Amino acid sequence: MNTFIFLLSCIFFPPMKRPFIYLKLTLSALLAIHLNACQTLTAQNNTSADSTFLTHTDFTLNQNTQKHTLDNGLTVIIKEDHRAPIVMTQIWYDVGSNKEPIGKGGLSHFLEHLMFKDTPKVSGDEFSQLISYYGGNNNAYTNQDVTVYHEILPANRFEMALELEANRMKNIIFDDDKIQSERNVILEERQSRTDSNPNARAFEKILAFLYGKNPRANPVIGSRQDILNLNKRDLQNWYQRWYAPNNATVVIVGDVDTNEALLAVKRYFGQIKGQTIDKTKPDLTLTAPSTPKHLDIYEEVTVPNIVLAWQVPTLKSPNNAQDSYALSLLADVFDGGMSARFENNLIRKGKYISSIGVSYDDLQYGDGYFIISATPKDGVNPDMVKTAILHEIHNILTGDIHDDELTRLPIAIKVSDVMEADNIASQAQTLGRLHYLDLPFHQNQIRLEKIGKLTANDIKTVGKKYLNEQKLYSIYILPNSAKPANRP
Repeated sequence: MNTFIFLLSCIFFPPMKRPFIYLKLTLSALLAIHLNACQTLTAQNNTSADSTFLTHTDFTLNQNTQKHTLDNGLTVIIKEDHRAPIVMTQIWYDVGSNKEPIGKGGLSHFLEHLMFKDTPKVSGDEFSQLISYYGGNNNAYTNQDVTVYHEILPANRFEMALELEANRMKNIIFDDDKIQSERNVILEERQSRTDSNPNARAFEKILAFLYGKNPRANPVIGSRQDILNLNKRDLQNWYQRWYAPNNATVVIVGDVDTNEALLAVKRYFGQIKGQTIDKTKPDLTLTAPSTPKHLDIYEEVTVPNIVLAWQVPTLKSPNNAQDSYALSLLADVFDGGMSARFENNLIRKGKYISSIGVSYDDLQYGDGYFIISATPKDGVNPDMVKTAILHEIHNILTGDIHDDELTRLPIAIKVSDVMEADNIASQAQTLGRLHYLDLPFHQNQIRLEKIGKLTANDIKTVGKKYLNEQKLYSIYILPNSAKPANRP
């Protein structure tokens, strides 16, 4: 995969920072765990819930997903999957880097780290030990929109995850020494992942260029200076502001009974009081500079990289959201496998490009970018690569698009559904993300229906509308050795 396409994918699906195990049922192996008794924390009383029944149909399982809302505002999503005696539990908080004030970058990510420290009932060490002792694992991640914590446990111990998460929703201890210790961990994380990585440094510059004043321009981890400046009060206030049941969603997927799982959620979370939450979405209007539309980035890279970007709508854009289906299909025509146009015409038959990839994510709030990233062959001028890509796009949008190119993406979606249905972690992740975006759980079915109705002329019309040279932003990542003598 092209380096910058990989980095773009990590914006929305960041890699797990702590070791994590996805336990998957196959035909040849079943999960077997010896279970022992576990002492639990004091349970909380039940509270009532209103429920909405949502039918979710996929290509391998005809299962039901239920969504409930507790009296305190906590959303609960439960999906039964009885093929293995395991349960994935996730808790999604509606807060990420997009909501952070200027000068306080990295707040959400810093707090995520502290959530693994002490509470009056359970120390940080005990938290992980309890999970691992019963054959499970836990992890967390922060992105631009949300902070997510998750545990995977044997089915008859899954309530422990609920108990532990409810406990730290309101009881984290903010200790000065541990804050400083974790600050050092985060600084080292930033150093190893970004500051010492020329590709990652370049990527942050690309985000700043493309997103301008949009919060998506800010790195999730924060700048080094912001990390150094964050203090105990900042972290406490952020915790108190956003960590509440009416700003959270619990997702449970696995070998559970829905009614019993709901009662368990009510038992542990039910008496945590909701609070006033600002539900206003951050302003994600794109404010990329109108001029210049080109940026040269000089870094300690061995080979150049060319990034071409166009502002386009997504499924959650205020305008032209339906165009996202055609853009998804067009991305597949460009780069949907070994038979796709870019691979065939620009790699196999072409003279200038050694690798190329397309990135387009329709599942986000506000407009996004349709991005093509390419690596030139040795000695090839980046301008020649840019010209070759634009020429190929022109040929596709003015020529014929064949039936097999229109059916490839629907088949890939169906295959993805089958694979997702075999993985409780993937199911939970999808349910949580769709809920956050206020999209139906059968969104893939809707996508299939919408894409299935598109014609070649439809996607060419949408492509011409957005992917033209007048709306293009281009970025060249070049070796320092190529820097002109007059450039700083």
